[in-house]
Amino acid sequence: MRLQKYSDMGGIDLVCRQMYPGQRPHDIYQTPKLGSSITHVYGKDDDVTMCEMFGAYGQDITYPQMKWLTDQMQVRGVNFMIPHSFNPKSPNDRDCPPYFWNSGFEPRWPLFRVYADWTSRLSLMLSGGRHVCPIALLFSGNLRRVGKTAGPEDMTTALQDALFDCDWLPMEVFAGAGCSLDGKQVKLHQERYGILIVPPTEVIPYEALAKAKEFLDKGGVVVGYGLLPTKSATIGKTDADIAALSAAIWGDAPQAGPKALKTTPAGGRSYFLSEKPTPEQLQEALTGDAGVHPTIEVLKGQTDGWLHVLHRVKAGRDVFLVCNQDVKGEAKDFRLRATAEGVPECWDAMRNELTALPHRRTGPSVEFDITLEPMESVLVVFQPESRPLPVRLAPDAKPIREPIPLVRVSVPAEKPAPPATTQAAPGGKLTRSPIAAADPFVGQCELPADLDLAKSRVMLVMDSLAPEEAARVTVNGAYAGGIIGKPFRLDVTPLLKAGANTIRIEPFAPKTAHLAVFAR
Repeated sequence: MRLQKYSDMGGIDLVCRQMYPGQRPHDIYQTPKLGSSITHVYGKDDDVTMCEMFGAYGQDITYPQMKWLTDQMQVRGVNFMIPHSFNPKSPNDRDCPPYFWNSGFEPRWPLFRVYADWTSRLSLMLSGGRHVCPIALLFSGNLRRVGKTAGPEDMTTALQDALFDCDWLPMEVFAGAGCSLDGKQVKLHQERYGILIVPPTEVIPYEALAKAKEFLDKGGVVVGYGLLPTKSATIGKTDADIAALSAAIWGDAPQAGPKALKTTPAGGRSYFLSEKPTPEQLQEALTGDAGVHPTIEVLKGQTDGWLHVLHRVKAGRDVFLVCNQDVKGEAKDFRLRATAEGVPECWDAMRNELTALPHRRTGPSVEFDITLEPMESVLVVFQPESRPLPVRLAPDAKPIREPIPLVRVSVPAEKPAPPATTQAAPGGKLTRSPIAAADPFVGQCELPADLDLAKSRVMLVMDSLAPEEAARVTVNGAYAGGIIGKPFRLDVTPLLKAGANTIRIEPFAPKTAHLAVFAR
């Protein structure tokens, strides 16, 4: 953090197969939070954080894997992706990223535009404006070199699973003049934090702990966990000074639990939690006792620790990125509650689809139901007024007429990719594209004469896609978009015409495909 405060943006990399979908490798899983926190606490322009992606992941990385890893970045505030992708040395380059073009030898090349369009839409929506985050977690940094301490990852993960976002705030930044205390909030650039978490560290700068005490006195919420500071990192201040501040915040010999240890006339509350609190314990303390609500509250549905949310305000509108990062199982039904003004819409950045989201408002709170497939992510955008949009389709939505089958027609066989699709990874291991050759599906159909496209939504529905759950679609020769992951549907209404239509699905052929007609 001390180095990147001089850069134009926070930045990290995700390379060398550090993580795959469903994994939580320690000291890697929350690396995106390091990059986005740098951007937030140092006030970088347009709130842009970059990630160098996929270097040394090899040609065998799949598009669904890339999609999950990109969601992992975006929902943690990393919004500028720089993928290793194109190199004239491919496939003979020992850096071995996935070459999306690979000199024409990669059969999945049509999918790259689908991936690039999707993540570009997310990046556009999730940069600029203002990040909304309730918690600042003081970053211990080099304090681990002078005493006992624990890094921020475990607490950050527990907070995120409880749907509380946080930034990592360096001690010296918090103690500095640029970080002010405004009543019950810590103000820093565009950030406003209502909760301050002091990490389990034996040694702490006196100025940081004294400011935490001041924040408590002014009405803020201060949380310690695992280990409270006992030693001074400030010349001229003794361990006794630290002990006195610690006792003033948490009392003498505090016991871990969800109830406030101390309260102040201005409404401040202090807590002491276990070193590795569960999401449920955090919710009990922060929401149940302190009354601070998470970014989005789950009223119905089982998250299994994989529903994650990012909140921003852009152009005066609240924007929530909601990710179901579970990699297995069936679609999950959720009832969610957010605090935001306006009318919620669902923006599907993958399918470039804007739909209405039925909701119920009670004062400042809005409840809405949403179904998310494994690894599916959507944006919930609050508009000032209601607009005439079609309603987001539920998985069990019934078409208004019989399906229109697509009849597959024969096309010339595509030339198999030569052995050049392999490349040498570090250590000499060879990696290969998961498919040797493309197997596009070209289907034809005749629209019924009585189908009014102006009053209909026509969805291309594919029953399954293998070996990867991804597809690029063209309708009558025009690009219609694509999908990576479920649901296997795409609105193709604008490109259809009366009479005969030709639809191409590539690079993988579904077993069957049809058009389903819904009311607009």
